Amino acid sequence: MKFLRFKPSPALRNYVREYWMLEDQHPDIHSAQRLIPFGAFEWIFTLGAPTLEQFPERAIQKQPRVFLTGQFLQPVFLKYTGPFKVIGVSFHPWAGTLIAGDSAKLFTNVSVDYALINPKDESVLYERVATSSETDAVRVLDNYLVMRLNWQQCDPVIMSLAKIILQNPAQSEFSQHVERSGLSRRRIEQKFIDDVGITAGALSKKNRLHHVIKLLGRFPGKTLTEVALDSGYYDQAHCIRDFKAFTGLTPGQYVKENYPMRAPIEELVGT
Repeated sequence: MKFLRFKPSPALRNYVREYWMLEDQHPDIHSAQRLIPFGAFEWIFTLGAPTLEQFPERAIQKQPRVFLTGQFLQPVFLKYTGPFKVIGVSFHPWAGTLIAGDSAKLFTNVSVDYALINPKDESVLYERVATSSETDAVRVLDNYLVMRLNWQQCDPVIMSLAKIILQNPAQSEFSQHVERSGLSRRRIEQKFIDDVGITAGALSKKNRLHHVIKLLGRFPGKTLTEVALDSGYYDQAHCIRDFKAFTGLTPGQYVKENYPMRAPIEELVGT
């Protein structure tokens, strides 16, 4: 398996977190792989053999060749049908709605075919990305996004709130920032869901999940209690409960489950 990451141009620093590429010429086609919630808003180009996906309690479906997926709060199971190459754009939590052109909540826990949103650009971009090297494909997407997003503005209040949560999920600091904004908490929560796709509380929980995963991968000698406290939990029980809700596994089960997608996902959440 080959995994690469690329930085966006400075003009996109408020919109794009990073670009990434994942390639496997010999994937396991006999069993599904668990994909834990890792990103915020992803724009994904699937090259090579199609991939099948299944959200809990939903039917299996083929992923579109180009699709947008917003925040997802549950595991997704992927089944590969042959050699594949995937190029993705990871947006910041507050910026995905700008490329989607609609409320971010419509993209939560779903994969939406980009051809339904912008058929002309989908066709042109797919052909250019599919026929380019990794570096050139990233340049194609970066140039397109500079042209598409550079004139658009992220909501400064929502962006500031999301940054606070990502830096420190402590609810007290979040509340103080809400008070300084001059807007009602209800109005901010509504705007937050429209721009980010989930509530501020859900983003905070997801951020803690990412911190737990990062610590489990980097410091295998830490106890779960230490990991939980370092990630903003009051105790181990709350950590286990949230971890299982997002991934379908306890932290102990996650550590023991060995699958190829785990390493790249841990890199993405550890950014």
